[in-house]
Amino acid sequence: MKKIFAIVSSTMLFVVLMVSFAATKHPTPNTSKKIATDTVVASPEIHFTDAYKNRLAEAINLYFDEAIRKKQIVGAAVSIVKCDSVIYNTGYGRKNIVEKDLVNDETIFRIGSVSKGFASILAGIHVEEGLINWEDKVVDYIPNFELANREQTQEITIAHILSHTTGLPYHSFTNLIEDGLPITTIASRFKEITSIGKPGSIYSYQNAIFALSGKIIEDVAGLPLQEIIQNKIFDPLHMSTASTSYDALQESDNIALPHKRTRRGWRPMQLNKKYFNDGIAAGGVNASITDMGKWLKFLLGNNPEVM
Repeated sequence: MKKIFAIVSSTMLFVVLMVSFAATKHPTPNTSKKIATDTVVASPEIHFTDAYKNRLAEAINLYFDEAIRKKQIVGAAVSIVKCDSVIYNTGYGRKNIVEKDLVNDETIFRIGSVSKGFASILAGIHVEEGLINWEDKVVDYIPNFELANREQTQEITIAHILSHTTGLPYHSFTNLIEDGLPITTIASRFKEITSIGKPGSIYSYQNAIFALSGKIIEDVAGLPLQEIIQNKIFDPLHMSTASTSYDALQESDNIALPHKRTRRGWRPMQLNKKYFNDGIAAGGVNASITDMGKWLKFLLGNNPEVM
């Protein structure tokens, strides 16, 4: 049975799923590819039997209609890519619980940590271009980077930070990223934390040290990370709603707001500027589900090459 990749985003959630033909019940690199800018093909229509198409749509509709009715989510958007085709692409629920505007396939979400996939592909592109290597030491690019163990400081590579295997405790200094501290300032403060393992020996999810990958790419490319992502990925893939800035998010009139659950139900929250400065690589991408479908097609190797 062939696999289908699905992206599901909601006002509380944006996750990537791998499922078989039916919708999952829990909406929880080929870096050598290069993107050409002239032959991106629009998402085709669904090309399988009506019975299969209806069964898939009914399963997805049932799940999200029930989730909204039970107030588990406020809104969501779903894109399913099979082979070289986007076979399902739609929105559910509301963008803002206090308003009537509904989520559609062009509604922009802050995709949170799904942004890390873009940073990893960018790193791969720069490896292919010969500007960096996976085994390059982080300290060679960011001289004030320092761990409590000086020997381990010299061992941390780009591959370690991209794979969350630096040996630092879970979410080390995520709070400083969210407070807007410059990434180079945070880099010098990792020495305050005791590692829980040697580099490469343990998986421990990170935001702050992962964001150093963006700084390294900026330094070798000589451009801001926002511009690099736009030039290398968004423009070639025709991801017209995608962005990496707070201003771009504010300017759009089709945004899904974040929400907070209270005893009285969901309450909309204001958009914030977290991750739109030095934290872009870790969580600063905005996009609609239509554009994320294009991104999935590229990851499946069914898009023109990215340069």
